[in-house]
Amino acid sequence: MNMKRGIFMVLGLAMLLSLSTACPTPPWMFELNYIHKVNDYVHTHDNVTFHNGGQVSLPISLYVWVDNIPANAGRAPIPITKVVLQYKTRRPPAAWGNTWTTVKTINNPDWDISFPKGSVILFGRNALDIPGVQVGDQFLIRVYMAAEEGLYENAPLAVDTNELGNDPVTGLPSGWTQRHVVLVNYDGKRRPQ
Repeated sequence: MNMKRGIFMVLGLAMLLSLSTACPTPPWMFELNYIHKVNDYVHTHDNVTFHNGGQVSLPISLYVWVDNIPANAGRAPIPITKVVLQYKTRRPPAAWGNTWTTVKTINNPDWDISFPKGSVILFGRNALDIPGVQVGDQFLIRVYMAAEEGLYENAPLAVDTNELGNDPVTGLPSGWTQRHVVLVNYDGKRRPQ
């Protein structure tokens, strides 16, 4: 009797631990929601080819292409429950460092009601204004998305990445993709607010 109880306790603990961490993201999720452009610099126009290294002025408006997560294999669409805008800067040739700055977090965005499918300034016009930067400084910008209260995510928020979606130290995939990360260069100009 004690052996059965012990087995059930171990199995119960294993199930509890598995529920407390984010699940690997099914491939059909988050693919239709991606960084479209930074100000007028287009990161991708087709969600297949991605561009990095464009010149941008401050403050930055980040356009995100939004769409409902589609039903797949008979599953209902899953609403996105959290989006986070983050950035980090460097003055080449210096290294990036591993600290990301969170600009804005939106909990429970209602994409059906708030705006139609398409490219939108998701975090607000001129949301990103970075102090103390100089001409030629680079910005790495990323957007985190989670569904089902964090059960699914487009990438691990605590993991560092470069503009290609790779670990900046090892060069191996970090869990991020180019859909959700963009590199731009500061042109030294200010945009009207």
